[in-house]
Amino acid sequence: MGDSIWRDEVEQALAQYNPEVIVLNAGAAEMTGFEGDPIIMGKEDTLRAHRAAPDATIIAVHMEAVNHMTLSRDELSDYVQEVGIQDHVSIPADGEVISFYCHGPPFTAAHFFISMSLKLALLVFIAQA
Repeated sequence: MGDSIWRDEVEQALAQYNPEVIVLNAGAAEMTGFEGDPIIMGKEDTLRAHRAAPDATIIAVHMEAVNHMTLSRDELSDYVQEVGIQDHVSIPADGEVISFYCHGPPFTAAHFFISMSLKLALLVFIAQA
């Protein structure tokens, strides 16, 4: 989803495209002077994404990536356990590679590789006709 906050447009896009995998920047980053008003999604948004696309696997990234992130992997892990969505959310460690094979639009099939590098996610996909 990139650096975004939860908006109606995000929910509409999830409903329209019904993704199998969602890569969610979930570090709850804040800017100095705007504390308490994150500029990217956080733990509650992870739950919102799950509710909007309950069959999708959510890959939560961007925690601990730069100094203005306020949500840690451990905090998010505790939260997803608490709300019971741990089977739908993956929180990769630095250096971890996750691979998915997905079907559906816009490609007949696509193979996704997610590699955690420098605590930021690198998403590469190979489309297969």
